[in-house]
Amino acid sequence: MLDTFEDWLGRRRPLVVGFEGVHAARDRGENALADILQQDDSFGEESETKSEQDNWVEGIGEGRTDEANLCAYFRMSEGEGEDEGWRHHGFQDLSPFHNTAKILGPAQLVSLEESTSGVDEGEAGKVKSLYDLVLAEGTSLSIPAPRGSSLDIGVLHAPSRQSRMRCSVEFWFRTASNAIKETILVRRTLGGEGESISGGAMSMLWELVLLPSGSIEFRTCDGSMLSCVDSALDLVRWNHVCVVLSSRDLKPYECKVSVYLKGIETISASVSLIPPGIDKRDLSGAELVNNLLLHSSLVFALYCDEGFRLTEVRVWGCARSAEDTLSFLREYLTAAESKKKFK
Repeated sequence: MLDTFEDWLGRRRPLVVGFEGVHAARDRGENALADILQQDDSFGEESETKSEQDNWVEGIGEGRTDEANLCAYFRMSEGEGEDEGWRHHGFQDLSPFHNTAKILGPAQLVSLEESTSGVDEGEAGKVKSLYDLVLAEGTSLSIPAPRGSSLDIGVLHAPSRQSRMRCSVEFWFRTASNAIKETILVRRTLGGEGESISGGAMSMLWELVLLPSGSIEFRTCDGSMLSCVDSALDLVRWNHVCVVLSSRDLKPYECKVSVYLKGIETISASVSLIPPGIDKRDLSGAELVNNLLLHSSLVFALYCDEGFRLTEVRVWGCARSAEDTLSFLREYLTAAESKKKFK
């Protein structure tokens, strides 16, 4: 097993789209690695400095239970008050890591409504209420996931970061009609502090896409693509999606992807994730990769239509199974319970 990013991030190569592309990418990656290592014997030296290590949130993915590995949790509970500060200040993360989710685009066009999703509201006064984020065209929801944060999980980690090599992202969504344009349900971005959501300027590491046909497609930055062709969603009803990424026990540039729709596995395969523009001459330790992810975010409902609804967003530092996902499909997590002391 190679030790650092210098070992495995080679030059970007064009890929064949689809499952054949995944296998072809693996073969090309192995050849590129061999060529690089022959050119420079010092290419695999560890170079992460102590200051870089100090910026990392520790303990991510090291919990013994799934809830101990909860990295972000949003129920848009700010909707139960009259204060609309959420439009500018964002939504509170109910996990211990206190991330903030903010609206991209004109916030005045977005609203919060009591949820119709059927996820358990829990006991009034004890559990934070669940609200739907009702988006408008040209708006989306963004959660910062910079290098070393609690949401920097799943892919592009050296062997010293084993606990960060798995992640699960799940949420409920519903469209306003069956006639939709292509919508990016969730995207992990690369670089670009302050990038616009218009014009395709926001580059991606990976993304899960909802097609106008109602089917789901997973894509990566180097052209790998996985499609769910057997199951079309009923878009005007609530749909639950969970995408699971795991790069453990794989070549460093590979990742296993699983996608569950309402707890049923619809996609399961390996893909290649090599960021664009990576070249040996540009690498200095892990610095280039760290810079690529320095301003990374998780963005939800990108390019959605008017009236798109999103709720109960959960991000885990572990690989959730179909059974685990199904068992908590409509249940709130204990992190939603208010930490109040009653006399």
